[in-house]
Amino acid sequence: MGILAKFNLLMLAVTAIGVGLFALAANRLVNVLAREDVLQSARVIMDGAAGARKYTAEQITPLLKDRMEHRFYPEAVAAYGAKRSIDVIEAKYPDYSYREAALNPTNPQDRAADWEARMSAAARTEVPRGTRTRLIASPSGCCAPRSRS
Repeated sequence: MGILAKFNLLMLAVTAIGVGLFALAANRLVNVLAREDVLQSARVIMDGAAGARKYTAEQITPLLKDRMEHRFYPEAVAAYGAKRSIDVIEAKYPDYSYREAALNPTNPQDRAADWEARMSAAARTEVPRGTRTRLIASPSGCCAPRSRS
């Protein structure tokens, strides 16, 4: 084997190692960027739900207050307004969902699953009063109260 062949093999090995290292680094970076993109989309949806809740509580509920003496209007409930507005987004983006889990809900669909109840209990016991928190959890992993910054 001549010196040119040996040089080519060496360059091939160096290139393969470089491409492999780049792929490892790029994979981590792409995963981090993808995760941040999904989290940002979720934040936008959550902020939209919070806006709908606020609008319902401040604008709709006062208008229906007099009528509520004789009949219940779900439109007067802030959580209902938030869920209905997010349903529009969910129709277009089915991978996203929004739910207001509660331990004792007025709507049975909002009853907290076991893992949600555990998460809520952890937030009540582990987070100091007055601290704003965001609870991060999933059915496979429970209870991760995080302080908001």
